[in-house]
Amino acid sequence: ILELRIGLSRRRFGYPSFERRSVWELRMIVDGDEPDEISAWGRRTLRTFRPDHVETSDARWRYVGVVRSNVRYGSERVRYDRPDLHRYQNILMNG
Repeated sequence: ILELRIGLSRRRFGYPSFERRSVWELRMIVDGDEPDEISAWGRRTLRTFRPDHVETSDARWRYVGVVRSNVRYGSERVRYDRPDLHRYQNILMNG
């Protein structure tokens, strides 16, 4: 199943670096528990909110640099979660 999702993701998202990644590396990219539409929302949001992260030449931090810059660690802001949002949307919303 993971190999199928990786193949679909490579074709669907068209990221050139996906072709150079092993299955071991890609498991952390495409094997999330979120639906595809939430992943797509996250990529769109990052391109709008933090294009500097998406356009970085360091592919290792391209979509995860926001964790260092804008996402708090811990759960002190969970009380602000909105029930109409997915867990990952709430994480980004809460900063």
